[in-house]
Amino acid sequence: MVFLPINGVGNNMNEIDAVRFFHACGARKAVPYHVGMFDEKTPYIFDDENKIILEIYKEREI
Repeated sequence: MVFLPINGVGNNMNEIDAVRFFHACGARKAVPYHVGMFDEKTPYIFDDENKIILEIYKEREI
């Protein structure tokens, strides 16, 4: 599993780079985060079926 900082600001990847990195590193699941910090993007910009979308204050079994 890999946690991906996505928003394209500072040292964070944009959504295209994040998907490329996810496939290159061989992880089976990805958790996109940092989206929506500086803009209106949501975690769903990470376009891969193996993403895990976390919800604030909701426990998630991984």
